[in-house]
Amino acid sequence: MPAASLTTASIDSYIATHPTATIATFGLASDTIFPGVTSTITRARIQVGGFMLYNGLQVQMTGRLSPEQLGRFSIGEHKLLHGVHYAISYALGRAEATNGSGRAEILGSAVIDNRCSLCLFGPSPLDRTHIFGAGVNIDSIGGFRFNTVWGFRTATPQNLFVPAVDTLSAANRMFTTDINGDGGFGSSPQSDILPGTNIGALGRRIKSFAALNNIIRAFNSNFAGKLTPNGQALVTAGFFTEAQLRTLGAVIRPIPEVPLTNPWPFNNLFNLDMKITRPIKIKERYEIEPGLDIFNVFNHTGLGQYGGLSGACGSLNYNYATDPNGNCKVANLAAGTRGRLTNTRLLQVGIRFTF
Repeated sequence: MPAASLTTASIDSYIATHPTATIATFGLASDTIFPGVTSTITRARIQVGGFMLYNGLQVQMTGRLSPEQLGRFSIGEHKLLHGVHYAISYALGRAEATNGSGRAEILGSAVIDNRCSLCLFGPSPLDRTHIFGAGVNIDSIGGFRFNTVWGFRTATPQNLFVPAVDTLSAANRMFTTDINGDGGFGSSPQSDILPGTNIGALGRRIKSFAALNNIIRAFNSNFAGKLTPNGQALVTAGFFTEAQLRTLGAVIRPIPEVPLTNPWPFNNLFNLDMKITRPIKIKERYEIEPGLDIFNVFNHTGLGQYGGLSGACGSLNYNYATDPNGNCKVANLAAGTRGRLTNTRLLQVGIRFTF
């Protein structure tokens, strides 16, 4: 139906004869209907740089233990350890950025509020409260050498967005999820931060599903069932009534609460990589050094974070205990391991020849 022919009476007639119609039927999600602030800038996104802030306490300790200091580690006259070199570091910190961006100078991977570029500030994808690392090299009995790298990192936080819990196309979600009316770029609106939260809220300020459910209830009470600014603009222009938009599904949808039995999505990541070698001297000039590399010694794989609040498999508020679809297991969430090039233990055998 052309926009020029839209009247509330014609809409009523159309709905009566097309009961399956949705707001997408009318083709209103375009720059022709909603041209933006000016008619010359429609789809171009204008953005400015931001800034990043890191506050932290960093400590590093290096040293060595001599054979004399290691004398207690012995069996009879045979010393178990002949030397230990170590470097240990720890960082307690907070990494925050404009719009939670990993690259604030260009707002890379950022969450944008097109109406207020400085309103969103919080933990970035680089934010880890605790980071511990250690490198320990050991010369042991029998000429074996153990080179180890230990690592421990707490999880990064997660943003919470108004989810798409409808079947409309991305462009038409300007009538269901764009609660601040700031639009977007391309053909779909920007993801809007869930009201009552800010950048990186889950895992920082929100530390339990019970606390998250309180925020979801407040959203359902204050926003669900109401019009977005774009929907309200249609009512103000006299094209639709609010009742018609409700019939066409052009309203903000309620968000399902998170089952309290779901696994908490923030697991600390612990890792040990080890290299074991045994140098063998051949005369004076030659040396053969066979070695075994073990990556991820304990085969520890951090659980991947959930993806949003849509209620679908992989989201925070899918019921994994009952698994209503019968095909979504909690183990599937481990596929998105954090900070790893590989997600399982790897072994590598090599030999080095020095001459």
